[in-house]
Amino acid sequence: MNLAQFLFYAFSFLAVASAVFILFTRKILYAALALMLTFFSVAAIYVFAQADFLAVTQIIVYVGGILVLIIFAIMLTNQISGKPVVTGSHHRLAGFLLSASLLSVLLFAIFQMNFGEQNWMDRSQIRGSTVEPFGIKLMSDTLLPFEVAAILLLIALLGAVYIAKAKRTKT
Repeated sequence: MNLAQFLFYAFSFLAVASAVFILFTRKILYAALALMLTFFSVAAIYVFAQADFLAVTQIIVYVGGILVLIIFAIMLTNQISGKPVVTGSHHRLAGFLLSASLLSVLLFAIFQMNFGEQNWMDRSQIRGSTVEPFGIKLMSDTLLPFEVAAILLLIALLGAVYIAKAKRTKT
């Protein structure tokens, strides 16, 4: 086993272990921090799968945006109530049955695959980064939809600020 394979398996184990920790912890802040570790581990797995754009996007969008927002909301909720936010466990049997059925479907699909035909850990076939061609394609052929999406997101953000301001001034 070479270093690349060892790191791949280590990050895979770390992703699964932190995801399991999210399931069994009762403190939401610890779950959010474990979610951050899961996101970083998945980004590292994307690097090993030669999808560097997805890895960078995973870190920027999920860790840099969504998870920071979740942690901010948890901290703000803790300050309002004055006590730590703790989750309860509901529908354990349904959750267990659903996850066991999903696990069986995924294991069936994994065992049907033939992973021995290709050397997926050989990084010598990579010619360069996938980010540059993707960026060129995004900024040339699909520039109009990209800009329309950016304007729609800006309008949604302004609308959310307006709604939050209107509710705050009424109270």
